Amino acid sequence: LGYSFNLLMAVFVDAPWSIIRDATPALIDGKNVAILDRSSAYWKAKGNAAWGDAIRGFRVSMVAMGGFGIVAATLELFDVLDDSARAKTSEEKGWLDLKI
Repeated sequence: LGYSFNLLMAVFVDAPWSIIRDATPALIDGKNVAILDRSSAYWKAKGNAAWGDAIRGFRVSMVAMGGFGIVAATLELFDVLDDSARAKTSEEKGWLDLKI
């Protein structure tokens, strides 16, 4: 279940990532500034709301994807521990312990 949520989050990361990937550095005060070099608030203040929204959406999606990854790994650990407790042979228990 956790891995399914994690895969679903990858779909939501794709939309802001396409904007970030295709963004070319902007010349600000004589310096090239890439989209990820500044915060979303900075880009909105400079009048580039699309970049600001992309960074905010990307940040939220990445945090959510990381959270779902942690949940998925925890659920998998509990599943393996449960299977290990029900193992009938020492060989089966050994392989399940290796999986942890």
